[in-house]
Amino acid sequence: MDRCGSYLREEDEVKALVIHPRFTVYGGGEFLCLQTCSVLQKMGYDVDLVSDERDIETVRRIYGNEMSNVMKKVSWRPIPAFKPVLKKLMAFQRLWYARRLANSFDGDGYDIAFSTQSSIYHADGIPSYHFLYDIADLFQYPRLSTSGFKPSNPKRWYYFALRWEQAILTRGLHPDHFFALGGMVLDDLRSLGYQNSSLIFPPCRMDFKPKNKIKRVVQATRLVPQKRLEFFFDIARRLPQYDFLIVGRDNPILQKFNPGYANALMSKAPENVIYTESPIKERPDLLEESKVYLYTGIEPGIGIAMCEAMGAGCIPVAPSVGGGSEVIKYGNAGYTFPRNNVEMAANTVEDALESNPSGYDDPLTISRLANETFGPEAFELKIRGLINGQ
Repeated sequence: MDRCGSYLREEDEVKALVIHPRFTVYGGGEFLCLQTCSVLQKMGYDVDLVSDERDIETVRRIYGNEMSNVMKKVSWRPIPAFKPVLKKLMAFQRLWYARRLANSFDGDGYDIAFSTQSSIYHADGIPSYHFLYDIADLFQYPRLSTSGFKPSNPKRWYYFALRWEQAILTRGLHPDHFFALGGMVLDDLRSLGYQNSSLIFPPCRMDFKPKNKIKRVVQATRLVPQKRLEFFFDIARRLPQYDFLIVGRDNPILQKFNPGYANALMSKAPENVIYTESPIKERPDLLEESKVYLYTGIEPGIGIAMCEAMGAGCIPVAPSVGGGSEVIKYGNAGYTFPRNNVEMAANTVEDALESNPSGYDDPLTISRLANETFGPEAFELKIRGLINGQ
């Protein structure tokens, strides 16, 4: 830590390595990576980015000119894209891909490294900081450590191979610090003994401004199973008097991992669900004019799209477990419902739609709270403070 600080004061050039192997989804993780690069550049670092893609025009279209300028200034170290051969054995193929890339992350010549996508990817010999989205991403992989190895499990040899591959890949990995992207992730880290961890909220664009609200429900999301959009549809069916809007993206990368899912999903959409294919950056009005943002996923970690919706003055509504409930907790606005209770979820959404714009349901208040908690400035202060040893 002191080493990095002294280099900034005494030498003309300091270098940072940012590792984000799969820069193809263009979601919240990629924005976090770009913001990390931005903070490091502001601090005087020359930044090298390890990734499979560097599409500056797509970055500009989705995230805006500021982030495309950040991408222009990084030195790109290209690596092969992850291309699974089989639909099955996906976990093993991911590990094998990670092992192939391990030698690409040598820390020689760098002063500091950030891993912004997975804890597997690590640079040796320099201060290293890892963002953790989910405790399952930790190199212990606790979800594989119990039931998979029982003699009665017909896949026990597959789990054994996974464990063996993980052991080889992660031998000697000791990040200096973990950034937990959510309170539940931090609690899990601490319970496993990782005291070198702290809570950080992912940086969220706060250039959305509340407009006159209409009684409409919105969710900006990738069309993938973990977002539980079927539950979104179930709620919409119970409230046919309101419009429900999905602002989605189903890019070719997502189609490879979930073939046919998006088409099958949308074929079941009720009549009051409207689908718009667009990056939300190109259609900010869809957030700025909607009154309620309904998030239906239950993954851990803070969801960037939900925070951005709060910046646009939307009332957030989410299940009482998962990252959505954490956004509501830390953002100090919004409503939760039991994770699988459709009737209570529909009642909660209707209450939010019909609420008076006062107190914590006031769009301007929601927007201000979101800016204070989830804005890029708060993210930058956290990163600067850690690097400078504060």
